[in-house]
Amino acid sequence: MQYYYIKDLKLYGKAEGLDCYLWDGTKWCKDNEWVIQDRLCGFDDTADADDPYGFGDTEVLNSIVKITEDDFKQHKFG
Repeated sequence: MQYYYIKDLKLYGKAEGLDCYLWDGTKWCKDNEWVIQDRLCGFDDTADADDPYGFGDTEVLNSIVKITEDDFKQHKFG
């Protein structure tokens, strides 16, 4: 299991295998909008369809950081 902090949204997330979840402040919710995966791939959903930089966008890649479970439990980020 890997924990993340999504800086631009000020959200915590976690990945368990292929399943991703976002912390809503009280419980883990399935990441149905691909928030974590999009950031891990640097996917910029505002890019033009023919823009080769739709994936690998540095700003998007830098908006998510890996954290430890202890970091999440102590809410060290945000």
